[in-house]
Amino acid sequence: MKKGRNGNVVDFGATLQEWPKRIWEWDEVRECYLPHLSKWKEQGMPLEAMVWVPAKGYERGAFEYLAARFDGQIMLLFPQKDGEVKEICIPCRDILAVRELRYVLDCRYLIYYEMDGKIECVAMPYNEATQYLFTPFLNCALQLDENFNAASRIRLNPRPEHLLHEAHELYSFSEAAYRLGDKIVHYEWGRNFQITKNFIFKTKKECSWILCEMEEGWCMIECGANYHETTYLYKKYGKVLLEEEKKLWKMEVEENGQPYLVRDLKYETRNVGKEK
Repeated sequence: MKKGRNGNVVDFGATLQEWPKRIWEWDEVRECYLPHLSKWKEQGMPLEAMVWVPAKGYERGAFEYLAARFDGQIMLLFPQKDGEVKEICIPCRDILAVRELRYVLDCRYLIYYEMDGKIECVAMPYNEATQYLFTPFLNCALQLDENFNAASRIRLNPRPEHLLHEAHELYSFSEAAYRLGDKIVHYEWGRNFQITKNFIFKTKKECSWILCEMEEGWCMIECGANYHETTYLYKKYGKVLLEEEKKLWKMEVEENGQPYLVRDLKYETRNVGKEK
């Protein structure tokens, strides 16, 4: 709560009006978006394949957008100040990596893709309370069925059971790795620290991490008390590097023969996965 110029209390917090919304009728789609969606509409794109995300009035730099998925593609539409709409349409086969960041209610996907020989990254912010609207986009980006469920893969090839007792949070979140394959081929895990700074104080919180190698790629998960991040990187597009002297993991793809950093993680402790 803050006070405005007239002395009245102004609430700059999130409201339901600013939460992402599923589209139930075509009449709910803003007119500026319709020309970009007309082809997919004619081809039978279902309404549930769209989500409208209003700009968060309480967050600096927040923006409105509409997301749609159809026929192995993801389309993002961003209104511009001049009244035009910027369209980004990504064939999922061109997606190199995806990062999922969850910080309390402030969440987003970062999608890395290749276009005209150049690597681009686009953000899809969302509210964790409406995550169910966005999980199908994550599955679509990784070329999975929109209702993908890892349960059958885990049942055939269970997660490392010792983590259930030694690092329960990693055991829980490692379910995400099965989006990149039927089983965990190799994994390493440990502890690291998240350092937060403000004007006066610096806080250091212990976190945990796990790097799972799957058949199709690597999944890196980092989690703390109020956040967690998951990164998916395909083997055919990228690589994972370890700089032991720096205690540093790096996930990279290549752009015109040069490394392009997708994710790095500095760790405190590192354990090689135990044999089952």
